[in-house]
Amino acid sequence: MAPDWNKRINIDKALGRIVIGLVVVGGAIAWLRSQPSQPAQPAYDASAVIACRDFRSALKDTLDGTLTNAELRQRVQKVHDNARLADSKVAPGVADGARLLLAATTSGNRDEQARAIDLMRQACSQPGANRP
Repeated sequence: MAPDWNKRINIDKALGRIVIGLVVVGGAIAWLRSQPSQPAQPAYDASAVIACRDFRSALKDTLDGTLTNAELRQRVQKVHDNARLADSKVAPGVADGARLLLAATTSGNRDEQARAIDLMRQACSQPGANRP
């Protein structure tokens, strides 16, 4: 019996395609492994955005003279409640600034309040504390 050359050629073509496919897949896997494996950081932290929005609003109302001390303490507590949930890697300083602001507002220490307000302003100016 003579070998069936057409079958032999088709088998060789199929094997060639498999080898090429394996080379392509292997190259793709190698490329993927060479890419950084760090997960993408979110652009902003929603808790920080809310806390900073509330901070700015409370600061404006305080400067306008429309808040009593009790109302101010309540508003700062709201800022703190949102800020403590903020991710410090995405929105650095927001949680710490809000904690200091609440402590200073509760104690009534004006110097500490001024320092905490400056910290919150700096923290709230960071990209992670603002919506893009």
